[in-house]
Amino acid sequence: TDKNKEQFTADLVHVYRSASPHQLEILRQARRDLTDAHALFNQTKHDAAIELYSRAAALFEQVGDRPETLSARFWIGFCYSWRGDEPQQTLTVFSDVQERCKKHNYKWLQSMIDSGLVSVHIRATQYSLAAERGWDAYKMSEQIGDENGVLRILSNLSSLYRDMGNYSQSLYL
Repeated sequence: TDKNKEQFTADLVHVYRSASPHQLEILRQARRDLTDAHALFNQTKHDAAIELYSRAAALFEQVGDRPETLSARFWIGFCYSWRGDEPQQTLTVFSDVQERCKKHNYKWLQSMIDSGLVSVHIRATQYSLAAERGWDAYKMSEQIGDENGVLRILSNLSSLYRDMGNYSQSLYL
């Protein structure tokens, strides 16, 4: 595998193309759970969302769908972050998912995790780490051509620098 190539979509295509009819039904249920979990997340019902993300992750894993398993786990960590859990719980989930993303060249998901880590590190008053993760996410988003990711992380970094009192850096972004 080319270390510079994004593999998330290619692996996802492989899962769906090689799935049996029974596996496709399991995948459909997992996708429904994911959709319902996103709706709950948007309603700030994080505990219920975590349950559905966890169920979706288990179903994806059952059929060997690594990309969507890791994506669902990312959302579990994101829920922990948004419901105000201790940063360590989110860090544990994100670190596990990120390690596996690096191993499989899931660069888009890596940049999402780095972006999420910005908020976690800010809550833990680890501003240098927050900035480092932000720039990692920016570079990864640039590398894979994710314009939404670039805008998202530049907004996060701008807010971080503003909150740190570094107004010139905030305005520069």
